[in-house]
Amino acid sequence: MIPIKRMLAATACACAMYALHSVAASAQYATGPYVSLGAGVNFPQDADTSGAGVDTDYIFNVGPAVVGAIGYGLGHGFRVEGEINYRSNDVEKASTGIASGNFSSWAFMVNGLYDVMLGWPVTPFVGGGVGAAAVSWKATVPGSAVSFDKTDSRLALQAIGGVSYALTDQLKLDASYRYFQTTDPVQNISTGKVASQYRNNTILLALRWEFDAPARP
Repeated sequence: MIPIKRMLAATACACAMYALHSVAASAQYATGPYVSLGAGVNFPQDADTSGAGVDTDYIFNVGPAVVGAIGYGLGHGFRVEGEINYRSNDVEKASTGIASGNFSSWAFMVNGLYDVMLGWPVTPFVGGGVGAAAVSWKATVPGSAVSFDKTDSRLALQAIGGVSYALTDQLKLDASYRYFQTTDPVQNISTGKVASQYRNNTILLALRWEFDAPARP
C-alpha cells in the first residue's frame, strides 16, 4: 500500500506541474497594436564633467523614471515601439567638494524587442533603442562661482532586458532593466565649453495592453 504522505506529495507535485504547464501554454506572441505605461527608479552613473577650467565628477541620488510606449507586435516574437521616457536625479555631491543641482531628461526612442518563448510562466524579452534626448543639467561647481543651467539635445541609445507575465489575455506585466546613455551634453560658459556625461541604469514595472491578443488556450 502506498503511504498517504507519498500520495499527497505526488498529487501536489502533479498539480503544480499542471499549473505551470497551463501558465506556460498561455503565453502568446504579441500581434497587433499595444500600449504600455510604466514607472520605476533610475540610478545614474557618475558624470565626468570637464572643460573650460572645470574638472569634477557629479554624484547623484536615486531618482524616478516613467515611460510610455505605443507599439506593434509583428508575430514570431518581434515587436517595434515608439517610446517617451523621463528621468530626474538630484546632485548629491561632486568629487571635488560640495555641489547641488539636478540632471533630468526627456527622451523619444524607437525600440526593437524580441520575446523569447521558453515555455516558462514568464516570457523573457531583449531589445534596444535609438532616439533623441533633451538633457537638462543644472549644477554648481565646487569652489567656483560658475554654475550650469542648460538643456541640450543629444543622440540617445538604450539596451533593454526583462520578463513579462500574462495577467489576462490582453494585459501583461513587464519588469525590465534598461541601460540608457546619450552623447555628452555640452554647455557654454564664460571661459569656454564644458562637457558632461549622461549614463543611467533604470528598473521599471509596466502594464502592457495588447488590443489584438489571441485568446489563451
